[in-house]
Amino acid sequence: MYTLNDYRIRTLAKHRIVNPGVNELHALAKAALEKAQKALQERDYAALDVYARMSWGYSARAYPDVKATANDVVNGVIFYLALLMPFAYFMERLLFGAPNLKSQLVYASLIFVVVFLLFRYIHPAFDITGNPVIVFIAFTMGALSVIVGVFIMGKFEEQLKRIQKQVIGTHTADVGRMSVAAAAFSLGVSNMRRRPLRTFLTSLSLVLVTFIVLSFTSIVNVLRFNEAPAPGKPRYNGIMMRTVDWQPLRESAYRLMYDEFGRERAVAPRAWFFGTQIGEQAFITLQRADRRYSARAIVGMTPDEAKVTRPQEALIAGRWLRPGEREAILLPRNAADALGIRPEEVGRARVQFAGVDYTVVGIWDNAQFKQITDLDTEPLTPVDFILMQRLQSQGRQGGQGGFREYVHLEPDSIVIMPYETVINSGRQHLLARAGVRLARGSLPHSQGRTDAALGAEPLRRAGRPHGALQHHPSRQRARTGICDSANHHRRADCAEHDARLGLRARA
Repeated sequence: MYTLNDYRIRTLAKHRIVNPGVNELHALAKAALEKAQKALQERDYAALDVYARMSWGYSARAYPDVKATANDVVNGVIFYLALLMPFAYFMERLLFGAPNLKSQLVYASLIFVVVFLLFRYIHPAFDITGNPVIVFIAFTMGALSVIVGVFIMGKFEEQLKRIQKQVIGTHTADVGRMSVAAAAFSLGVSNMRRRPLRTFLTSLSLVLVTFIVLSFTSIVNVLRFNEAPAPGKPRYNGIMMRTVDWQPLRESAYRLMYDEFGRERAVAPRAWFFGTQIGEQAFITLQRADRRYSARAIVGMTPDEAKVTRPQEALIAGRWLRPGEREAILLPRNAADALGIRPEEVGRARVQFAGVDYTVVGIWDNAQFKQITDLDTEPLTPVDFILMQRLQSQGRQGGQGGFREYVHLEPDSIVIMPYETVINSGRQHLLARAGVRLARGSLPHSQGRTDAALGAEPLRRAGRPHGALQHHPSRQRARTGICDSANHHRRADCAEHDARLGLRARA
């Protein structure tokens, strides 16, 4: 991926197509790759794994922008070819004014080919494109197909009108709008031919204005990393990762975090299982003999959760999950009462779900569990998507976009199972968030490792002893142009000028 990005960036840079944000990410990827190669020579395979993943993360973030720029170049060639068709017809009318259709087509085709060959050697878009001739042939075939199709449709409509006239006669007289537009265009071109000096000055003014606008102002997409203080007191010193609007995380996100920190620190993923599609009502039915209890969701957690958010502090009986357990379950107090499980039976009592027996290893208190929150100050329980949709339809849910307070399920309406059990339960699960507990003083370095390793764009909360920080990347539109080619002190003036004019806007 780095090699592909490097080739495309170098090719674009030769023609002054530069994106500073992409170049910065590419430089970070190169530095990490060099460190990985050095670690390989020194046979330091732990450092090799870290720096190689870091280089991949930076390259993965730069790749979409580099690819989009390359695709824009090809689209630019097609756009120019599309503009050449009316331009060739206009120039034929302006320079030659042939009286018959055959001469008009010949002159227009010659102008089209000449301008294409001229652009082929002077315009960078045609040089960057690997095979501009193939693009030209494909465009010509497509354009001819469209023209033939328009002619056929016109003849078809003409025949329908002729049959209609023979059957019912003529009742209305309709003038074609295209005919009127063509007549007005021909009249305008005739006036331009009679006044060559005014035509030349007008065309020169349009060319100069267009050149100035494109030279001084060019809008590019940049990736910005935002950091803002987050409310609440963090429960642990570490990093919590989730999406802004609680969309599922890719399972590779947890794997990458575990590979990055799992050897040294506790990494705790959390998965949700609703039994149906998100936003639809369903119940998780637990059975013990003739007793039943219906929960609304299952939360999958790992034994490392005890070192991160410490949910075992809410237990009133039993213990937390242990490594290697697959058929274990923790219940709220009301569920244990409904199933007839007494505190002294914890560790021996079993409940059945989906035909599988699970051993009840713990019972928690609802009020105490509700007080346990993550770095985002939200409970560990799943989001109540049904209630959120209802509030949103009523216009009672505040906040902008995904940055709003979400309503979560009550702790007495969920059960907890091992993470691996929930992940392997079917398609209705989702990886909601993942947290890692870090040592004090290691947070800034760990945030950089997380940024590089993931290559994704999640919302993260970083817990510190004196507060939490919210990190999230966003794509923005920034203005570039002549100022980017100026010297260093002039660039500062340009940045100040941009800020005054408000030319940098958030996406």
